[in-house]
Amino acid sequence: MAYSKDNSLNFDIISWDIISNYLKENIEIKRNNQNDHWLQLLNERVANSHRELAPSTPAINNYMQWIRSRNKNIKAGPKTIPSSILGPKINEGELIDVRISCRGPDDKLYDRDEQLRQRLPRGCTLIQCKLKDEAHPRLDFGLFALRKFSGGLGDDDDREDDNQAWLRYFLEHPRTASQIICTRKINGEACHLSCISLPPDNRLMLIAGSKNVHLCFRTHSDISMYGNESTYNYASSFCHTILDTLSCMPDQGTMLLNFLSLTRYTAVFEILNYSHQHIVNLSYLKNEKNRSQLKFITFSQVPQDFEQVVTNLCALPPDYAIEIARCLHLSTTDYDIIENQSHILNEYLTSIKYRHECEGSVLYFLNKNDQVIGLLKKKTIWYVTLRAIREKARPMISGWEKNHKLDLSETIDKTTRRLNAIQKWLGFSNEILNQWKMLAGQFLKWLAEGAKKKLITRIDISDEYPMLWSKFLGETNNHDDFMKQMVDKNDEEDVWKQLNEMKINEQKPKNENKINHARKTKQPSDLEYEEDIDLALQDLDDDNNKDDDDEEN
Repeated sequence: MAYSKDNSLNFDIISWDIISNYLKENIEIKRNNQNDHWLQLLNERVANSHRELAPSTPAINNYMQWIRSRNKNIKAGPKTIPSSILGPKINEGELIDVRISCRGPDDKLYDRDEQLRQRLPRGCTLIQCKLKDEAHPRLDFGLFALRKFSGGLGDDDDREDDNQAWLRYFLEHPRTASQIICTRKINGEACHLSCISLPPDNRLMLIAGSKNVHLCFRTHSDISMYGNESTYNYASSFCHTILDTLSCMPDQGTMLLNFLSLTRYTAVFEILNYSHQHIVNLSYLKNEKNRSQLKFITFSQVPQDFEQVVTNLCALPPDYAIEIARCLHLSTTDYDIIENQSHILNEYLTSIKYRHECEGSVLYFLNKNDQVIGLLKKKTIWYVTLRAIREKARPMISGWEKNHKLDLSETIDKTTRRLNAIQKWLGFSNEILNQWKMLAGQFLKWLAEGAKKKLITRIDISDEYPMLWSKFLGETNNHDDFMKQMVDKNDEEDVWKQLNEMKINEQKPKNENKINHARKTKQPSDLEYEEDIDLALQDLDDDNNKDDDDEEN
């Protein structure tokens, strides 16, 4: 993929007063009763943050010690930052990406370990630099993304066996929330960005990358210095897209970079790539620069004190974050605001369920103090069904490419069983189920014929599945936006009730790791009485349904 030449970003240092005044003049907050609450939160954050890479502190040394004590399941991989990137006052530097180390999905590790849920997000990077005039290197957090959350109101791609595990990821019970911010789930890959200033001259540096691999850089040439190792494939392409996005801003990124360095927030994105599509069709990106697009999701931050129970899962309420990001010239996801009342939530969940050409939503539950106490995923029937069809199609085409064996009939049978299970999980009519079965069968036959003629490969299904699906619909005169017409308006669905109708005695697993201090907030996993527990979807199919791409869940 060709990237733009080194378009100059604007790395000028500007003050917080300039940024805050700019935001006050341009921001539009939908929640009218909030006045300048967003600004109060930002002012407090800036007052308690350090812009510059800090000397090592006992807190960060304790964090590194904790990582080393968990070396069985946590991997901390240092990589050298090319010295020319850091400037003349720094002898050497390295990034340390901290991540879970396990085979397959990491759900089981996070499910049973409270410390892991609170201390290790899905994207954590430290930066260490040795200054020429200092005896000891400086070590600081460079990036701290969103903590893992689970799918309990809908589908969770990697979860197959625990219907109430999502509740452990909440800081308070969902019923204590006053409002819910519902964001559109972007069908891309996780991407992160932060900015830190390096001493002694406040040299602004970007730290960015994919879910598990991050780079430190300022230009496209800097990114190229990390080499062509496959480890950097995703991260480097994401970083190129970030630079191109910032260089096209009216201020060449100066407001955003200074905002991030002053608040020390991490910007969490989904990146959409024409060359690597999942379920939602991204054909519109064909003529975009680099055929990719950055979509802002929210801001996250490093905890002030890892020894305290986490009371907020985001740096800001997500609606504040999105409106601030828009002021800073970022393209963002969309959102709605609803009250946490059963009938309102049920109506919204039902609307998500039948959406077309959309992965679904992420729901952020806010308590009365505007703290995010939990996040939940809810996916559409359309997405879950098409993803299931894809997962059955890939091994069929792979078998044909390896040994010219095409198990079309068996694949259709497996897909049918899978769709039957999906109907049970998501709850929709036989009429809708039969229509999906018909489309799935026709599509698999269409793929098989294309494979025999060497017109379709397994790679096509992995990277261009949405376009293949659209081509199939066009050539066979079919359509997949039929569900809303099949919904019985007189038979009102109670999705919320369906998600709460099983009572489960929620108890902490025996091997749950506890933080050895008094809790400020009682965690949901401490519940010792029967609760109405919302159910995650269980995968009843005996076939492997794990996605082999980096699709964010």
